[in-house]
Amino acid sequence: MPPAARRRLFIYLRKVYTRQLLPSISNTGTEMRALRKNEARISCSIQAGILAEEGDRVKVGVIGAGTVGSTVAIKLHAKGHEIAGVNSRRESSAAHLAKRVNSQALTAQRVIEESEIILIATPDRVIAPLVRELSAFFRPGQTAIHFSGSLPSSVMAPARLQGAKVLSVHPLQSFASVEVALESLQGTHFAVEGDDPELGLKLVQDLGGIPHLYQAERKTLYHAGACVASNYLVVLAEIAVRLLEGAGFSREDALESLRPLMQGTLTNLAKVGLPAALTGPIARGDHPVVAGHLNEMPAHISEIYSQLGLWAVDIAEAKGGLAGENKEALLKMFGEFKSESRRTTGRKMRRTS
Repeated sequence: MPPAARRRLFIYLRKVYTRQLLPSISNTGTEMRALRKNEARISCSIQAGILAEEGDRVKVGVIGAGTVGSTVAIKLHAKGHEIAGVNSRRESSAAHLAKRVNSQALTAQRVIEESEIILIATPDRVIAPLVRELSAFFRPGQTAIHFSGSLPSSVMAPARLQGAKVLSVHPLQSFASVEVALESLQGTHFAVEGDDPELGLKLVQDLGGIPHLYQAERKTLYHAGACVASNYLVVLAEIAVRLLEGAGFSREDALESLRPLMQGTLTNLAKVGLPAALTGPIARGDHPVVAGHLNEMPAHISEIYSQLGLWAVDIAEAKGGLAGENKEALLKMFGEFKSESRRTTGRKMRRTS
């Protein structure tokens, strides 16, 4: 199907979808937001399907041969795209990746000159100054893509001023190593925003991921949510390990014992979602058990336990298993331990909603 025909088909299908739904709903804010959300999802699906037929092969340049840059380059090379050149702060990293994807290590300027798509997979703090320094080498017809979760595509505005498009494509995945990332990338969700979302959808499809379009101006909140889900999970594991160490476990045995429990909770989240995945004494309203926890914990950990406990009470109430005296007992208990912890540690805490 010619590109123009594919574009007309996409526009037609989106219009049909919208016309079918609009007459059947009232104009309440909630319903309109739901419509827009569903329309965006359908649009993504239609575009992904149309783009899958294109089979376009482009010349891709890579600046930054770390874990993310290497993983994306290897995946795109496997899909048939040409890796036109690789540049990295460490020459050895660039040479290693270039050999793996049948390319060559080049200067950053040459990578831009030789490529249609330029992947900028550097640390966040480097992206803006790097693009500004190299802005003169970008040209119309190119697209610069970064993978930062915290920065919008607009930080590459100097490339846009030269006629290039800019795009942000962020994988909601933690990349411990290239080999692990290559295995886990399939089915990973990606956040896409910028001048060419269609290209972003195609790129994510080639990587085996699931794309989501989002608002660039709210990217900080998006990234904060990702950090809480990934980074703070490690923090919670550390706290739990220390509690088991206090009960006589070795550090290694503690983590090994907790890991299946944590994995089981993630499985529950995948199967039943929120709030149903919450289990344990707070979900049951078993406040004597919770009191025992707090009485045995060090003050600095009981502070965290109480703060998270308040959130757990809200989730348990939403689940439908907590109310009345049990709820009040838990709220009172957590409030008292928060106050005691502030007096003991000198820290200030406040509950955020």
